[in-house]
Amino acid sequence: MQIVRNPRRFNSWFLILFIFLFFFSSLFFGTMYLLFRQTLRSTADATLIQMADEGAVSLSHGQTPDFFIVKQRIDLATSLSPFTIIYNKKQLPIAANVVLDGVVPTLPTGVLIHADGKKINKVTWQPKNKVRAAIIVIPFSGKQKGYILVGRSLLEVEKQNQIVLVFSLLSWGVSIGVLCGLFFI
Repeated sequence: MQIVRNPRRFNSWFLILFIFLFFFSSLFFGTMYLLFRQTLRSTADATLIQMADEGAVSLSHGQTPDFFIVKQRIDLATSLSPFTIIYNKKQLPIAANVVLDGVVPTLPTGVLIHADGKKINKVTWQPKNKVRAAIIVIPFSGKQKGYILVGRSLLEVEKQNQIVLVFSLLSWGVSIGVLCGLFFI
């Protein structure tokens, strides 16, 4: 019995092509994962931007902060509902419908100040371990001056990100398996 070797196995052009396709596949699926992840994260902001913008316009025209605050308290650690915090010009909360551990959560220094120089400030906020929220801060002025913050939990977005990661890794693995099958079998 004679052993027949595959002549492609030792050809350097095939090896270069395999390496190129391996890196291309890795780059392609990695880029797709990042694009889907960013798209999911951006969708978390869409409704919040509208809510914050409409709130800022109304507050600028003299609407009271209580008008925007739902009577139901939202626990940031467990709820997926959107929440609102309104700050006065001294950056103190004057109305809020969200709590974390029984109190209105404190923003990191600079979030409100950074909103002054922009029309809108989009932030991913982590006030506590395993509690993350997408927040939008818009300054308002007119009859009163301050900031409106609208946010929501990122729990569902992060679950969707995990699904996208698993499918991206599986797709990448299948593509690498096909490449190995084509070049080395």
